[in-house]
Amino acid sequence: HLLSPPSPLHTRHLDSGPPRGMSGPLFRCFSDALDGLSAAQLRRFRNGLAEGGSGAGSAPGWDPVPLGRVEDATDTQDLARLILSFYPEREAVKIVLELLEGIPERRGAERLRAKVAVLLPGDEVQSVERGVSGTGVHPLDLYHRAIVSRFHSALPVMDGLLSDGTLTGEQYEEVRAGATRAERNRALLAIVGAKGRRAKDRLWGEMQLEDGAFTSGLADQ
Repeated sequence: HLLSPPSPLHTRHLDSGPPRGMSGPLFRCFSDALDGLSAAQLRRFRNGLAEGGSGAGSAPGWDPVPLGRVEDATDTQDLARLILSFYPEREAVKIVLELLEGIPERRGAERLRAKVAVLLPGDEVQSVERGVSGTGVHPLDLYHRAIVSRFHSALPVMDGLLSDGTLTGEQYEEVRAGATRAERNRALLAIVGAKGRRAKDRLWGEMQLEDGAFTSGLADQ
């Protein structure tokens, strides 16, 4: 069944304010992602949440939120709060990303994934990346050759990595000293790759924010 528009009879609201702890940052990430949806996309998102994923064409689905509770969530903040109250944090991230991909809203999913990678680094976030799911291979490794030869935005991406300490000033200058785009990209991937999964997640997230069209296109090749 599809959701009807919120009725005046459904006047009960969820507790106000963001959840405490780690869920606070996730609440803001989810709210921002939902605020960017059109009315039609938001309706499909709500339907998918109430139907356990089947409404958005997702696989393999999840435990649905009861219809009445979804209808009570009358705005995007209520909806974000409901998701975090109903599912564990990492499961909530997967579900929201799956729904955004399915409605479809790839750009919003990419931005959310990049933000969440900083809060909850690890395989759970990357596992929903289209074209990477189930392989266990990080996208930086899977698309290494294409990134080296074709990525045009290494310098602005490096600014973000420098600001949060992923790159040191010396490493920044080492990459920037490359004579060609390919040399800079190769050096950046090597330095970040040696730092481990969290650093690789940060670089991939910055790449998605800086050039989402490029990162989306990699998965479609």
